[in-house]
Parts: sequence; structure tokens; C-alpha cells
Amino acid sequence: MRKILVTAIHPAPYIDLWLEALNVYYSVDALYLHDVTPEKGWKNYQNDNVKLYAQYSFLSKLKLMTEYDLVILSGWNTMEHIFLSISLLFFETKVAFFCDHPIVGQTKSSHFYNAIKRLIFGSADFILPASMSCKLYLEKTYGIKKKKMHVFPYAHSTPQTDILKVNRQRQEQLRDGKKIKLLIANRFVERKGYKIVLNAFKILQKDNLLNQFDITVVGDGEQFVCYKDLFTRLYHGINFLGWVENEDYENYMDNCDVFLHASLFEPFGIPPLDAMQRGKTIIVSDGVKSVDFIAENCKTSGIYVYSSDNSSQLVEILKTIVKDRDRLYDNSEKIITVANENYSAHINIEAVQKIIL
Repeated sequence: MRKILVTAIHPAPYIDLWLEALNVYYSVDALYLHDVTPEKGWKNYQNDNVKLYAQYSFLSKLKLMTEYDLVILSGWNTMEHIFLSISLLFFETKVAFFCDHPIVGQTKSSHFYNAIKRLIFGSADFILPASMSCKLYLEKTYGIKKKKMHVFPYAHSTPQTDILKVNRQRQEQLRDGKKIKLLIANRFVERKGYKIVLNAFKILQKDNLLNQFDITVVGDGEQFVCYKDLFTRLYHGINFLGWVENEDYENYMDNCDVFLHASLFEPFGIPPLDAMQRGKTIIVSDGVKSVDFIAENCKTSGIYVYSSDNSSQLVEILKTIVKDRDRLYDNSEKIITVANENYSAHINIEAVQKIIL
């Protein structure tokens, strides 16, 4: 059986799902930079039973990697990964850089800097961009050949319940006048777009429409206390949960009607995929790179995109949802199909199959 080594910053549910999917066809191991992350305190991921970078010298890492048919290096822009990629050119091991979308528009790169990046990307046999928009960006900016790139999305969860039954029940409840369940799941840091959401909610409150929503917010972070105070003073129907475990998060996702991901910029963004897999209406800013390409090109209603810094556009989408509340689930199955076709594990498996035939 072919062997694959996947590197990652730290253990996480979405990394486990990667490994689980690939392990059906290959023998897969993982190597982590850290055993835990202070930003994401999953109780099931604070353990010592993982392989860590610190346990190996550079040479022992290189020796370890030569034992695999494919090494997926998560991060092309670390010096160690660059040197490992170059060193592995002399062995039979194939190397693929996994990368999500870089921050666009912050600074202007010089031609020299772009040339260096082309050389770095060139040291790997393949590039695994996390999203279609990332692939298009790498092709346009660094001239990476299409045949060298295979989209390799982050893994996402699938419902463990009869989600279509849940959605039908929610549709009937909405028709009976129940409030629309709106879910937000994001950390409280500046780039997550809570200021835009707050401005949009202020307008809805003024128009006496915010009371059409039952709002749940999952996540913590340095701005949590500040925004919790601002939002709850505006509207009492917002439930701030802080950090929740993965199973609780999935339960809230199963039972919401609308999911909002408002990041000003998100190099990927997994929660919108979780929501789509459940046939929920999603609202995303154009800064969310996991779904921006799909959202802009998908003809299925129930997938809304707005300019990341434009609260007025967000307001109009939320007003449309209130107006069409009886039809929120009309395209539920189509949304699930879009998720399956563009983000399911078979996309990752097909990418690997093309690399190690």
C-alpha cells in the first residue's frame, strides 16, 4: 500500500477527517508542529500521542520522509519546508505543498519577490491549493501550471442525523411563524467581520426586523466580551455561547436555518462547508475563500455572497431571507449536492490519485 505523510500545524477535527478519508486507500501518517493550539481548545486534542516536529532533527525528518511515496507539506513559506522540498528532489518521494489563499491586496509584491516564490513553488512536485479561487490566484500571480495543481479542500463534517428530515421540520415551523435560526461560528478577532454584522443588525433593529431572528453565536477570542456587550444591548435575542466542543457545534449547525460567515478575509473557512453539507442557507462575504468562487458562480438560491466591508448588502440579504422565510429550504438538496460535488473527500482522494498513480 502506498504511504503518505501529512504535516499540519496541530491536531484538529478537520485534519482527522483528512486522514480518515485518505486511510481508506493509503497508509497515512501525520506529523504536527504543535500538539495543541491555544486558540482552539478541543478537549479531545490535548494529548501527547502525536508525532511532533520537535522530536526530529532536520536530517531525521528528511530520512523519515524518504520512507513515504508522498509528503504533503502544509505551508510552502517556512524555511524548513523549503529545504525539505529541495532535498527530497534527490529521492523518489513526491512532495506537494498544501496552501490556502494568501492575503490579497495588503501589499504589492515586487517582481523579484514573485520570482522567488515561483522558485519555491517550483521545488515541489505538486501544489495542493485549498480552494478553486486559491488555484486561480496561484496560476495568475505565480504562473504555476494547471497540471501541477490539484484542489485539495480542508475536510468538513457531515451530519450524523437525517438532515433532510430536520430541514423539513424546520420548514414547517418557519411556515407556522417560528423565528429564523441564524448561526454565526467564528472567532472574535478584528478580521472576522463582527463590526459589519453589528452595523447590519442595527439597521435591521431600526426597521423592526431583527426580531425575526433567533441568533446563536459560537466562538471566543480577544474581542468576545466587547462584542457580546454591544450585541446584547442592541437585541436580547442573541445567545453568545463562547467556545463549544465540536459535537455541540455540529448540533447547532444541524438545527440552524441560516449560517453567516462574515470574515473580512478568510484564507479558507470550513464552517460554510459544514452548513452547505446540511442544506442550510449560507451567507458569506466575498473574503471567505473556501466558497467565494462557488457562491459567485452557483445558480442555486440559498447561497448568498456580499462585499466583505458592505453592511448594506448584508442587510438586503437578511431582508430577503425574512421575506422568503417560507421557502428557505426549497433548495436544500441542491445545496448539499453543490457541497458534495466541490468539497467532499473524494476531491482530496482524486487529487492524491493523480499524484501517485
